[in-house]
Amino acid sequence: MKYTLETNQLAVPTWNKFNLNTRKITLSAEKSTPIAPIITAPAEVKQGKAPLFTNKFIDILPNAVIDYVQNEPTQVNSFSLPEGTVLTVPITINFNLPDEQKQNTILDFHLAKDSVAEINIVFYGDKYQGGEINNLFRLQLLENAKVTVRTFNLLGRRCQYCENVLAVLAENAQFSLEQTPLGGKETLAAAYVQLDGQKSRSHIQNRYIGIDEQQLDFNYSTKHFAPDTHSETYLQGILFDQAEKVSRATIDFIRGCKKAVGIENENVLLLGENVKNKSVPLILCGEDDVQGTHGTSIGSLNEEQSFYLQTRGLDTEEQNTLLLDTALSYIKQKLSPELATKLNDYYEVDTDDKL
Repeated sequence: MKYTLETNQLAVPTWNKFNLNTRKITLSAEKSTPIAPIITAPAEVKQGKAPLFTNKFIDILPNAVIDYVQNEPTQVNSFSLPEGTVLTVPITINFNLPDEQKQNTILDFHLAKDSVAEINIVFYGDKYQGGEINNLFRLQLLENAKVTVRTFNLLGRRCQYCENVLAVLAENAQFSLEQTPLGGKETLAAAYVQLDGQKSRSHIQNRYIGIDEQQLDFNYSTKHFAPDTHSETYLQGILFDQAEKVSRATIDFIRGCKKAVGIENENVLLLGENVKNKSVPLILCGEDDVQGTHGTSIGSLNEEQSFYLQTRGLDTEEQNTLLLDTALSYIKQKLSPELATKLNDYYEVDTDDKL
């Protein structure tokens, strides 16, 4: 038995023919025996194996995949930081998944007043593995709490991967999310942030690389409820071969969020004749005293740039290899030596044979 579910819904629908309003994915009703993560966390962190939040944790549009994971989780881990806790080493959560794994994972994080943490979440496996991995990461930040969350997906080329991040921020809370959704044949990543408290801040960064016939689908939505809130959403990526990507990024200024600031920006480099890219930046404004900016830059190397590289002895294939290596070098700076080696292996064949 299989389910066809909708996710990554655009806040305001556009023409259906553009196939931008939502994303449909097909999931199997069967589940594998859950694989627990390898967790490294300081002693101050209280851990559990039950959800911390209800299904009404955040105000978002209907999302069948999120509902599915919340109602039928196969792996749950929770983490709570007491008031005033400042972690000096990150919480690390690593999932090494076998071929054809089917798993719904919930990770819940509660950061009490004045607490500070870094969280690294990694999913990886065999380079050519398949499977269905659906993840839901939920965070609640109380007053003055600060967190940086880094998620890294390097699952196999046949895998379907879906990642949703939900965050609710109180006064002066600061939330930073760095997503690197590289692995999988069909890869979805999304984040929904609710700025409830005055002067709360959100920063989201997505760095992606699309290869082969990979399908990437991203959705970001930040709701400004309180005054003096600030949000930034940045996407930066490269598409090769026949890769396809859709991205949606919404800033929603709710009445009462005076002096709020929202920024969206995306840069996409197209390095394949058959790549497809669709980008939808969106601002919704229910308050007049706010600042919202958005922009998207889409293109390939121009003749002048390509000619310069040719004068350095690089043909078209070598130019593409250089650009891929540059993107990977930045990503590897944030990885352990073991994961950096896996990243090299993941792209080595494609770099040699296709680029």
